[in-house]
Amino acid sequence: GAYNVLALLLLLAPLWVLYRHPGPMLWQWPGRWSWLANLLSAGACGIFVWSLRFYDSREFWGVRQWRQRERRVEDQERLKISPLHRHVRHPWYSLALVVLWTRDMSAAMLLSVSAASLYFIIGSQLEERKLVAYYGAAYREYRKLVPALIPSPWRRLDRESAQALQTRADRERAQKPSGAA
Repeated sequence: GAYNVLALLLLLAPLWVLYRHPGPMLWQWPGRWSWLANLLSAGACGIFVWSLRFYDSREFWGVRQWRQRERRVEDQERLKISPLHRHVRHPWYSLALVVLWTRDMSAAMLLSVSAASLYFIIGSQLEERKLVAYYGAAYREYRKLVPALIPSPWRRLDRESAQALQTRADRERAQKPSGAA
């Protein structure tokens, strides 16, 4: 929770510098391409808002842990494979990449977007280590079936397969000794 709030606050300074000192313009989406880029970006934002219904925001922001005085670092939730997670393992990162790369690019923006993209790639790999530790073989299987950041039509889960993996993860988690990740 505090991590997420701090991360958002720490983004304010670089965003201000980016706004005040954009550097030379490297490319702009011309004419109809601009409409397409903005449509893709707006669509990604809309999908993000829609996807919020599949997350426990109190868990995400740490409110639940704070209220329950929970000290464990592992997720308290069971593995959930939302409709977006059936197509890509890190849908919020994927949507953010669409928004970032559909903007006009100044030198400062390109540097920022490249750094953010690297953060999403590395962050997703680090997050996956944690998820494998929490959810075991079920999550490893999920990784084989669904791409990390870029959707692929031939690598996705149907609803029944997603449900089966969730059930398997629940069983595996229940068999772990208490306190083990």
